[in-house]
Amino acid sequence: MVKLTRSFLRFFAILGILLLSFGLANSSSREEMHKKTAILIKGGTIYTITRGVIHQGSILIRDGKIQKFGKNLVVPKDAFVLEARDKWIMPGLIVAQSSPIALFSIARGDSHPRIYNYLDPFSLQLRLCLASGITTFSPNISMRRATAKKGYSYINAVVKPIYGRLKEMLIREPAYLYIDMALLKPSEKDELRGFLQRAREFIIKEREYKMNEAKKEAKAPVLPLDLKNYVAILKKELPVRFYADRIKDILKVLAFVDEFDIHAQILGAGEGWLLAEEIGRRNISTIIQPEGFLKLDPYVYPPNGSSIKNALIQKSKGIKFAITSTSSYISIGGRMGNDLLTFPLAAAFAIRGGLEEADALKAITLWPAELMGISHRVGSLEEGKDADIIILDGNPFDYRTYVEYTIINGEILYDKSKSSLYKKIPKPKRMF
Repeated sequence: MVKLTRSFLRFFAILGILLLSFGLANSSSREEMHKKTAILIKGGTIYTITRGVIHQGSILIRDGKIQKFGKNLVVPKDAFVLEARDKWIMPGLIVAQSSPIALFSIARGDSHPRIYNYLDPFSLQLRLCLASGITTFSPNISMRRATAKKGYSYINAVVKPIYGRLKEMLIREPAYLYIDMALLKPSEKDELRGFLQRAREFIIKEREYKMNEAKKEAKAPVLPLDLKNYVAILKKELPVRFYADRIKDILKVLAFVDEFDIHAQILGAGEGWLLAEEIGRRNISTIIQPEGFLKLDPYVYPPNGSSIKNALIQKSKGIKFAITSTSSYISIGGRMGNDLLTFPLAAAFAIRGGLEEADALKAITLWPAELMGISHRVGSLEEGKDADIIILDGNPFDYRTYVEYTIINGEILYDKSKSSLYKKIPKPKRMF
């Protein structure tokens, strides 16, 4: 009995030493990773979006940027090596339009709210974004939910889901003027027209001043604060994003664009396939929801409503579009392909309608970055761009694929093996 007890004690002592050494090894490896000043992603298939596909390639990340990528890169001494053999390596997913993700409710007395003032850096929704491979999104708040209650607003931004660090989250605010064309009242339309006409007059005065700048009597015009964004719109520094699904509302958008010569985008565009040539001729971009459904009118010819070939037809007319989900929120209660938790599956619907897979990848990475004016930073894997990269265990358009790593600004912010999200879900076996 005594011998048995001693043997048990020896066993637990050895086990304790092993566990302690294992813990120390893990902690030392973590410390080693933090000490490194660079990351080398090694051995995967790199989908650069703009420069083709590199098999068994590597990416070197330094100071938050992509420094180099290609085959047979030499491992620097100060680099932490992230093995990605047999994995997909691609830019982080970009959501061009979303609900108010990771935002507190707007205070009632705030008539001019800013997204930055209501960001919640510790929201679970940010962790869900990272686990889903989303590295940039654009939350929009309808003013009808705020004090002004209008069909147009500048309450939107471009945000990175960097958990716990508020100052690093915001990229741009505002990113566009949002107009709900279906709900815009005639009085609101007149008000908008008035702002744009005043902005146009200011630009004329500004040009006249520059022509007569040498004259001493010339005075520089002062830009009123309420015209700042409208002047940016007429100078095409900010786009105008219209919500319009039906033909009648899309035609209103086209008339607005013709009148003011603005950089425009159409959110929804469910019947855009019927006016694709007109939209493309005006160089208007769209944000479409391939799985969205619009009921057709049986008394109208040619047939209207939604079409599974919407993305394919728009692409054939030269339209650059971003793809988003019909439910532009993210939560653990969403259905597959119906919210941002399974964001790439929205693009899978477009592929089912005939869109090339390469174009579907652009529609969830590069093209939304171009729409939001941030393609110089994100949207593709190029030297000098932000190191916003995701590593997947399979094709992003396969419902069985999981994100293994999400990297933003050169930092690993999500590791499936260490996160409580999806950690215990095994890779499903392929049946075909």
